[in-house]
Amino acid sequence: MNTIDRDKTSGNLSGNQFINQIDFANYREEWLNSKPFSHLIIDNFLINKTADAIASEFPDFDNAAWRIYNNQIEVKKLLNHWDKFGQETYKLFQYLNSREFISNLEILTKCDLYADFGLNGGGLHTHRRGGKLNTHLDYSIHPKLKLERRINILIYIAAMDDFHSILLCESSSLF
Repeated sequence: MNTIDRDKTSGNLSGNQFINQIDFANYREEWLNSKPFSHLIIDNFLINKTADAIASEFPDFDNAAWRIYNNQIEVKKLLNHWDKFGQETYKLFQYLNSREFISNLEILTKCDLYADFGLNGGGLHTHRRGGKLNTHLDYSIHPKLKLERRINILIYIAAMDDFHSILLCESSSLF
């Protein structure tokens, strides 16, 4: 696993108040050479203030807004409706879908990338002890945009452990 050290991520990227400064160009070779598919793990990806705000806004597990998944692959809950997000969560998703952030990912991947503002399969996810998300392949072609899915971004926040990381995975290398 390729993990980016905390001391390589400090300060803010110009124009954003959400993530620590990361020079994605410096990780291009690491991205290309990671196995079994292109990926990076970046600890402390979010600025602490952002991580704390997202954790505090995270909906209660029993909130009626969650969509429930209970099948062979997954036992979890999903929320991908922008109008149900807290203010800081909304702002973070807005930034992660921004041209500024996506341009940084394009530097890393050398691919043309486009935001999925509908958060198809994305958004907030949660599960309790006993929940599961088995290894699986996500769709390769977006069901509405008809574009190839190129990258997944997973941000893990565990407020009790003061821990947040991001996992960037190249989807297309799985197909």
